[in-house]
Amino acid sequence: MEVRYSRPVSLIARLLPLCVIGYSGIAAAVVAQPPPGWPTAANTGYLAAPGYPGSYTDYSETPINGQECSGPIQSGKTYHYCHFPNGLVIGTPGVPGTPTDVTFIGCLFEATFNGAGDGSQAVVQYANGDRIRFSYSTFRPSGIKSLPVAYLQGVEYGINQAEAPDSGYAAGAFSVDHSDFWGLAAAAQIGLSSQTQPVTISDSYIHDARLDGGDLDHTDGILSNDGDSVSYLTINHNTIVSEANNEGIALQYATQGYDHVAVTNNYLSGWHNTVDFGGLGDGNTNDTFTGNVFGTDLMPSNSALYIAYDGDGYWRSSLNNIWRNNTFYVVPGSGYTPASDNGRYWVPQWTDQGWPSLSDTDWNQ
Repeated sequence: MEVRYSRPVSLIARLLPLCVIGYSGIAAAVVAQPPPGWPTAANTGYLAAPGYPGSYTDYSETPINGQECSGPIQSGKTYHYCHFPNGLVIGTPGVPGTPTDVTFIGCLFEATFNGAGDGSQAVVQYANGDRIRFSYSTFRPSGIKSLPVAYLQGVEYGINQAEAPDSGYAAGAFSVDHSDFWGLAAAAQIGLSSQTQPVTISDSYIHDARLDGGDLDHTDGILSNDGDSVSYLTINHNTIVSEANNEGIALQYATQGYDHVAVTNNYLSGWHNTVDFGGLGDGNTNDTFTGNVFGTDLMPSNSALYIAYDGDGYWRSSLNNIWRNNTFYVVPGSGYTPASDNGRYWVPQWTDQGWPSLSDTDWNQ
């Protein structure tokens, strides 16, 4: 297979068509420019929710007769068009199994927690329960009128799935679809996913990570680096674009492998290492990376793939890992050259030149 590394262009040439607000530092405000069909601000978040009436109802922890957006979060209930101005804790530590089968549609989740502290702040803290669904919802820090979001203005996590049974936390399955995440150090932290309690993040827009405060924290998109084990995780058809000091898809376990993890049909651009699929890759089995598109909205500050990759070893068929049909998209006006790289195959070989390793033929292991 002939592999040719793409030529980087100047930072100014790449960012001028994309920046919304001039600034210096990590986490630029950018407008993702995927081809039609991918998630953007126009088709995700509470404003895009089917049937959104044009206004939301502020949530009250105290039950209000006849008001859906009030009272403790209850099993089997759907919450429509609610505003959670002070974040939300789902499940009480030490009370496993509650609530279950809860759906949030067209909801706005905000929080005023700043970046200082022990790193546990979250817009939604998912402590206990099972089968929680977030659909057409927005997760962001409150009171922000423009981008980028400063470290002390942002929030650590959009959703923090806490999995620490010894401490009384045992959050089970959850899913996210058609949702919008920004101004965060990580859109979602995943502590547990399994065949019986799977996690799915799909059709969502993850962008504009908060500034890192001078390396005070790592800024990621979807993060998995702590908890019991993660398998049967699905990350499908998301737009994941930002400047940041860490990874857009950050599957970072170093001591155990990932099994039956599917990263499919996502539009990816920017970050430090755009994708880390399994740390060193030791013990990773039955994983799939297919149909993903890397766009030239932003060059990674380091590499499209984490430096520890060994494509010939990690993606070999004997481990039932699949890398297929991942391609490169040259964003019109982005300044990337040569434009003829559009549509070439992205292959799993690390390069320190920023852009992915490209080939005229697909990966054939």
